[in-house]
Amino acid sequence: MVGDYFETGDYFETGKLEVKFKNPLTTSCSYPCGWCNVTFTIENTGTIPAKVTAINIPTVAGLEISIADLKVGDIIPVGGSVSPTLQIHVADGAAETTTYTFIVTIEFGQFNA
Repeated sequence: MVGDYFETGDYFETGKLEVKFKNPLTTSCSYPCGWCNVTFTIENTGTIPAKVTAINIPTVAGLEISIADLKVGDIIPVGGSVSPTLQIHVADGAAETTTYTFIVTIEFGQFNA
């Protein structure tokens, strides 16, 4: 999960685990009604089940951003994984050939907290 594409916060200091893409996501040369889907896998390599406590998706003018197959309250068992899809839709009113940059953050906590 961490590898080249993701970074995590410190679970022990903050009481939660925060996962975000290492670099802001960027879409450029996009045209209205265009779509981009990014499917990624999150594995629970810890010793307790993890619960999704927050999914922070920014509001970006010209884009409709969502995550499929993952929602707040979902639990990933020890050794389990999920493969959600980040869906990016360039809306009808978006400016052509504009670059959009944003960060999506997913937070996890203990399953029984």
